[in-house]
Amino acid sequence: LYVYLPAYLCLPLALGLRRWRMATIAALVIACHVVWVAPDFLRRERSGLVSAAGAPNDAGFRLYYQNVNMYADDFKSRIEEILAAEPDVIALAEFVPTWESAVRESEIFAKFPHNTLRKNPQSQQLVVFSKLPIEKLEYRFIAGRRLAVAATLRVEGQPFHLFCIHAP
Repeated sequence: LYVYLPAYLCLPLALGLRRWRMATIAALVIACHVVWVAPDFLRRERSGLVSAAGAPNDAGFRLYYQNVNMYADDFKSRIEEILAAEPDVIALAEFVPTWESAVRESEIFAKFPHNTLRKNPQSQQLVVFSKLPIEKLEYRFIAGRRLAVAATLRVEGQPFHLFCIHAP
């Protein structure tokens, strides 16, 4: 029975049944999950620039990633934040139709003419906007439902392979 229950359900059950060893193991599993996941929720910044290791010019190539949150409605402030960072490439996760409408009305389309928008999806999920031409583009579904975008860009004449996924 314990094998099939998540640790957060297993712990109270083990305590109730006075199975101390199982309660200890469940508590350790929960502690590990908290340690792994907590930093994502404790960060003060919700987004950021990423130094693209391996890019031909590490100092000059700027990649910006943000989970825009499908339920958020502060489009203008987030779009201003993105543009203020002056990236070369933008990757946005949870990019739903309301976000697409907001971005289409912003400067992003003018400044980033290359993108990975798909035609007529229910949700883009993940989209990349780039100042640099996207030479090769591939959509992959990980575990059957998680969209990943694989793209090749040219940075100072050299190919740069970009793989973006919205991790759980």
